[in-house]
This record gives sequence, structure tokens and C-alpha cells, in this order.
Amino acid sequence: DTLAVTAPAPAPAPAPAPAPAAVRKEAIAELPEAGETQAQFEPEDADREKWELVQRKMNNSNEEMSDAERLELLMYCISLGEASASKAEGQDVVMVVGNTGAGKSTYINIIHGCKMKQYYKRGTKTKVWAVAEDSTIGEIMKIGHTNQSMTFVPDVDSDDTFTYADCPGFLDNRGPEINI
Repeated sequence: DTLAVTAPAPAPAPAPAPAPAAVRKEAIAELPEAGETQAQFEPEDADREKWELVQRKMNNSNEEMSDAERLELLMYCISLGEASASKAEGQDVVMVVGNTGAGKSTYINIIHGCKMKQYYKRGTKTKVWAVAEDSTIGEIMKIGHTNQSMTFVPDVDSDDTFTYADCPGFLDNRGPEINI
């Protein structure tokens, strides 16, 4: 038996020095403006009255509700979460949890294979990551860029490699009915 040993390939030439900050800033586009905060989906079989309660609370955390409305909203959100999580039943799941804004959805899009691009949040100097417009692989999980989670129930989706569960962020500020 013969064992062939080859020398490692020569190291690549060092990368050129990064462009000055002023040049790099021009290359980062402004993030397209988003509309009002919305849940990442609207259930196909949504109870219109209960779904309206969800939207009211999602758009205004200070929304005044009766105890009966709060309980109804909480129970409805739990049922939506159970329905969404059931899509992962029997699957090996990559579940991502963490604080709101930590990058859970961004991480899932990266391991899904999306091409990412850094943008400026509209009207700010804050840089955020989003799926690039020219990505050949589409966004699998909606990415939010605020202190409110875009995900209010586990968002479950699959590709050829993984089943992902993008969980709501901790420390969201829309009240216990949405957080639970």
C-alpha cells in the first residue's frame, strides 16, 4: 500500500486594507422603510374578533383591555403558539431563543444560506443586517429591527437541511398576553 502525502497549498495573499469609513458608509444602503409593527403571520383560520385583539395589543402595548379581553387574548395567543409549534412535531429542530433584538431570525437566515447585507436603519446611523435583495435564497424568518419582537409565537419553517423554530424574544415590551 502506498500513502500519498501532498504539501499544503500556499497561503493566499493578504487581503487589501479596508476602505476608509466614509467609503464604506456609501456602500451600505438604507434599510427599506417598514410599515406598522405586525405579527409575522395571520392565521388562515383566524377568528376575526380575537385576531383584532392581537393586532391592537401588538400595535399598542398600553392598550386598555378588560380582564375578560386580556384572558381571551392570552388564551388565543397560547392556542396560536401551540398550532405553530405543532408544525415541528416529529422533526429534529434547530430552536433559537434569546432576547428581543439579539439576532435570532438573522442567525436562522444565515444558516439557511441567505446572502446578508448591512443597512442603515432609516433616518439613523444604526447598522442592521437584512437579507440582501439579490440573495438567491429567500428570507425564511422575518427579521425585525426594533425593540419589539417580529415573532410573537414560535415561527416554524423548514428547508432541505433543517427545521427551524424562531422563538419570540425575551424582554419584549408588549405586555404579558403577548410575552407568554
